[in-house]
Amino acid sequence: MTPDLERFVDLATRPLEGKPEQREEAKVELMARIGHQGMPLEMVELDDEVACLEKAPVPKIWPCRVTMLLVFVGLLVATVVMTSISVREGALSIQAQMMGYRYGFGSTSRPEESMLSQWIETRAPGIPLRNGSEMELSEAVSRNSGDVALLQQELLRAAGESPGGLSSEQRGKANTIDRGNGYYDFIDIQSHLAKAMGGSGRMRSTSAKVADEKAFEAALKALSDAASAERFHDASGELKRRQLDAFPSSQGIMEELIQVAFSNIIRSSAPKHRYYYSSSGNSVISIQAERMEKNSDVKGLLDSRDQVLALGRLLVSDSDMGGVDVQGALSWITENLNPIRSALHKLGEKAEGDELDELVKELEEAGLAVQGGSWLEESPSLRLSEWDEVPADLTVAEILPAGRAERAFFLRLLALAGSILALLLGSFTAFEAYRRPRRVAGMAKGLRPLLDWKDHAWIVGLGVVLPWAWFLVVVCLTPLGLRDLSMGYRDGLGIGVSLIQASGAFIFAAVMILWTAYWRWEIRGGFLAFRGGAMVIGRISGYLAAASVPAAGLIRYFDLTSDEEMAFFLLGVSGLATTGLLWLIWIAVLNLCTPKSNALRANVVMRAALPVMFVGLASTLVAAWIQWSAEKHWVDEDRLFHSSTSTTHLNALEERISKDLRERVMAVLDEAP
Repeated sequence: MTPDLERFVDLATRPLEGKPEQREEAKVELMARIGHQGMPLEMVELDDEVACLEKAPVPKIWPCRVTMLLVFVGLLVATVVMTSISVREGALSIQAQMMGYRYGFGSTSRPEESMLSQWIETRAPGIPLRNGSEMELSEAVSRNSGDVALLQQELLRAAGESPGGLSSEQRGKANTIDRGNGYYDFIDIQSHLAKAMGGSGRMRSTSAKVADEKAFEAALKALSDAASAERFHDASGELKRRQLDAFPSSQGIMEELIQVAFSNIIRSSAPKHRYYYSSSGNSVISIQAERMEKNSDVKGLLDSRDQVLALGRLLVSDSDMGGVDVQGALSWITENLNPIRSALHKLGEKAEGDELDELVKELEEAGLAVQGGSWLEESPSLRLSEWDEVPADLTVAEILPAGRAERAFFLRLLALAGSILALLLGSFTAFEAYRRPRRVAGMAKGLRPLLDWKDHAWIVGLGVVLPWAWFLVVVCLTPLGLRDLSMGYRDGLGIGVSLIQASGAFIFAAVMILWTAYWRWEIRGGFLAFRGGAMVIGRISGYLAAASVPAAGLIRYFDLTSDEEMAFFLLGVSGLATTGLLWLIWIAVLNLCTPKSNALRANVVMRAALPVMFVGLASTLVAAWIQWSAEKHWVDEDRLFHSSTSTTHLNALEERISKDLRERVMAVLDEAP
């Protein structure tokens, strides 16, 4: 044994000075590894390695372990906190949006809603209504006796749940603070009709047979009084605006959804869904038109037509304040004109019938959805697809901030998912690095100085910097990132592409961290039999995972018409990233099954890779924070979907749509008889 070789073995086992027996075993293993390369020990030159180990201080095992443990715990806490915030946002949003569907407008004092209640207490303590329950409404009206909007909500509920119309006491309240408003007669139509048809409460009879003629006459009178009212005003739009304004400026998309959900607690007299309200006026008119047809009462049919048009004008006019939905009012008009025109045709009144046919046709054409152009199919905003109608003058520049906010929100979730996966990968790496016996750990600690700063720079550069740079260049600087398109592009294909690109970049990073660590130890510790281990396969699998990032974005250039074609394309692209995942699984199984007598190579590699794994984990958390900040920025820049962009409607988009539709419908009604 040469002096250099003896000196090297002695320096490499310094961490085992307190364990003489284990140190001797370690020296034997190192000598065996050096001799394994087939070169006589007398010819082995280790001058550089000895000099490197001599310069390094005596490594201590426990301080390093404690340091790594503290770093791990810190990153774990950061990951849990950031993930919990996003999960809490999602849970609050789901609870808020499900209030009306799951609990109706009843009590919301259920235990699972305590989190939402506490959040509202903090964020919007002055909100008019928290759940819209009967008790809450009654208390709110009692506290605010002159509040028209709250009173209307209470009476709208009462009219819907108590057949027979509003009571004299309720009418007195309305006349005291809101005299001359046809709103109360309009909501009374359904209540009287429920009693007339023999229904009670929320359940209505679908039969056209009238069980209570007096109640039916009251429903007709309510319709006539509403049509002849001096004005009509549904204050639900104002109350919705107060609900929205009770919240501070939203911090992100999820908080915006929560605010909108609380505004949807408020009911309108003419909702968007026609089957919710069509039975109120339509059944009254249908039954009356049928009776007039039997009596050949043409004048009565024309009078009914005039009532419908008069009340329709009032409803459409009030839509400018956001209380009445124009589409709902339009549907109410056409639903009620249909039985009248049918009866006129059956009575042979061709001129009047044709005139009504033409009017209904014009109204339906006026209410047809208007689209801003073919570019909307590739809009940058997913939320735009939720709107049936889009202003013709809408531009991409107006939609862009909303699209950017949505993409930042989704990328934040992907970054958080990546941080969880990185945490799991780092945990496995730490397990492999520190699970071995003291002898293996001592050798690995003693050999660690062989890797200098350049080697660690290689691992960080190829394992963290390169994958991030590759992902950002492809996704942010080329069309392959689909940043100009909605996340819902091609029925959600945009989300699938983003998932594949993020997964491919993550797998690329994980493969390159381990592969580079193996590579650098091959260079620095080749004389210790640290060569081999399918390095070529690992490098190729890393390249294939990297290729999946741009390959997924190529879908925008292929004319894939069927779901099967798109599925096969995405499956093939995913397979590129899966090769890297298979290599990682192979390495994991190989390390787990490696006996302690041959565990040194895996141990030194995992110790070199572990700090870089933590750097990668930290980078995903930083990326999530950056995307969170970007989401807030673009939400503030949004002048279309944000609730603060309108004073009368949900947002500026709804306001513009309502204005356009209202003008078209009113133009037709102004020319009607």
